[in-house]
Amino acid sequence: MGTLKEKLFNKKMIVILVISIIVITIGILVIKRISGNEEFQKENGSNEEKSITGLSNIHASVSSYSLRGHETGVDEFATLLEGKNIQLESNDMSKCFNITPGFVADNSEYQIFKFSDTSESFLVYQDEIYKIGNNKRGKGILNFALADNNQDEIPELYYVYEWSVSEILRSNVAYFDPISKKEIGLNKNYREQIVALISANQNSELWVYTADISNYEDNVNMNINAKLESDVIVNTENSIRLIERTELENLKNKY
Repeated sequence: MGTLKEKLFNKKMIVILVISIIVITIGILVIKRISGNEEFQKENGSNEEKSITGLSNIHASVSSYSLRGHETGVDEFATLLEGKNIQLESNDMSKCFNITPGFVADNSEYQIFKFSDTSESFLVYQDEIYKIGNNKRGKGILNFALADNNQDEIPELYYVYEWSVSEILRSNVAYFDPISKKEIGLNKNYREQIVALISANQNSELWVYTADISNYEDNVNMNINAKLESDVIVNTENSIRLIERTELENLKNKY
């Protein structure tokens, strides 16, 4: 039947064997889990992967942009204006139109209103009103795009506006930052040019194209037709700016 010492030894060996089996089993499960995650990332890509330009969730036109004004939401905008200390250049609310494009309305909380007589434009966001763009002796805001710069799932509103200084027309690109709730202008003047924001390369790049205007009816109804690529909007080193194609290629090679 064996001595007490032998019985204790056998029990100790059984315990060691059971512990060893448990450790080996856990090790196998951990290895499978790690391998499975690696295979998933190979097949689907890391969810932290970003586009080269640093912008994502881009919504914009791919060729021509149709600016159209309609009356939906204008009465609500007028009511909201009554509670704000905002001086309008126009005295005629019948000249105010909603110019929010469908892709902006469908993918954000932004609403944009523009006066056809003065070209003054306003952004409504979270029940607050912000004047955007420059309408001085020009057509004011002409086209829009959405893009998420800081990957927080709240897209910035990008836009182009035309204005004039010293009788020289020019266009500028700016965006509304929903975090700081400020308009931020980008770093270039397009003298005597109309430009348009265009989504390119399967919506991974947001470009500024030179453009022309057709089917002009008034400052809230026209077509903006893209012609030639000019610059691309990027986010590098936590700064949004405009760069040329050659700089974009260098940026792609860097990564």
